[in-house]
Amino acid sequence: MKHLFVPYELAVKLKEKGFDEPCLYTVHKEDAGDVYNGHEMEWVNWNKYGTTNVSVSAPLYQQVTNFFREKYFIHITIKMTCSVNEVIDIKGNINFMIDEFRSPDVEVEETDFSYYGTLSKTIEEALKYI
Repeated sequence: MKHLFVPYELAVKLKEKGFDEPCLYTVHKEDAGDVYNGHEMEWVNWNKYGTTNVSVSAPLYQQVTNFFREKYFIHITIKMTCSVNEVIDIKGNINFMIDEFRSPDVEVEETDFSYYGTLSKTIEEALKYI
């Protein structure tokens, strides 16, 4: 299930941009980005406990996309084009939902054909708009 959580580097950037919500896990730099739980299945806002860039909250990707949509009205999606047994193309899309701030949708291309890799890259790009 570790693939459902954002990697350490992205968790640090999210914290810097104001992500401050309870998470099930914390992620540690010295442990190569492995996620750890400090309490058994308890939602805790690890960022409020004086964590540093060594240890930060590790949100689920779904929490992050909800954060963008609910706080900044930015909708993040991933579009995959597939043939019978392979991914042909995968792109991230950033959609601005408020007319005053609306600019053309931003399309993010990824070359490794990984869903979570593309989602991470799209989130990093969306962070530039907040």
